[in-house]
Amino acid sequence: MNNKTLSSFVGILLIFLSTSTVHANSVSSPNTIMFENQKITDIGGGISTLTLDIVGLNFDAPLDGAAFSLSWNSLVLGYNSFIADSVWDNSFVDDTNSALGSIDYVFLFKDIGNVGTDFKLGSLSFNVLDFSQLAGTTINIGKDAYDVGFSAEGGTSMILGSYLNSTVTDIPEPNQWSLMIIGLAMMGWMTYRKRLSLAHKD
Repeated sequence: MNNKTLSSFVGILLIFLSTSTVHANSVSSPNTIMFENQKITDIGGGISTLTLDIVGLNFDAPLDGAAFSLSWNSLVLGYNSFIADSVWDNSFVDDTNSALGSIDYVFLFKDIGNVGTDFKLGSLSFNVLDFSQLAGTTINIGKDAYDVGFSAEGGTSMILGSYLNSTVTDIPEPNQWSLMIIGLAMMGWMTYRKRLSLAHKD
């Protein structure tokens, strides 16, 4: 392994580890609302964020409206934002109680047309407040406070959603990532030195 190869290896490793993927639910039944693309990112200054997308899959009819609520452990996750996906024309978010670990409702609407039967609702962002409790903490998605739910285009019918909650799996803390990176880089360097030494002996 020459210097160029070693540098490339370490560089790719750093890029891969700087954004770690959290396992998401992958089961999809009809009219499913679930989380996808969950990631923990170390943004520096001792702060890490959890981001995730909320999607709808396999709906019985194209939607023009959606409403849901969210809840989480406020000692583990600190709410940053919910950003509606650009496919929706209007959005209203009641995050008054976000410091207590809940969003009472998110309303999303289309003025004209629909978003189809597979769509993205929006993206959530949290600060990780307690890594020691992060593994196994749950973000819950369910009915909104007003029980509005999901409407087919034109408001002709309401569709009941099947909600899948998200359990955050075990993720190394940022300092563990640093130790892992240093350890792997040292292993690469030792392999390089050993091969260099053998080449000189020959």
